[in-house]
Amino acid sequence: MSCSDLGLQGGAVTGNSNIGVLVGDNTGTVTSCYATGTVIASGEDIGGLVGASFGTLTSSFWDTQTSGQASSANGTGLTTPEMMQQGTFTSAGWDFETVWGIYEGLSYPYLSATVYCSVF
Repeated sequence: MSCSDLGLQGGAVTGNSNIGVLVGDNTGTVTSCYATGTVIASGEDIGGLVGASFGTLTSSFWDTQTSGQASSANGTGLTTPEMMQQGTFTSAGWDFETVWGIYEGLSYPYLSATVYCSVF
């Protein structure tokens, strides 16, 4: 999977191994993405954002409170209030001028432009 500028909110991911809210087994490139869903799994390589990672992941986050996961193969875990602060993401290089928007303290980031994501 290769993906850039993606926000995945809600939902639940279930399975045994290599389970993450955004990516189960990352062998591609993930940049400036986040996830807030729940992980329900009992095997190995379970993560809040990524289950197992052999690829590249930069500037990406997951909500530790909504996911129920304190760890991930890659990414940065944050609390719900931290995920609703623009500064969290701008310090990681996210573009809030043309790509992202946020209602500070009230919402997760949302896309303000059309962005494409390729899944391989």
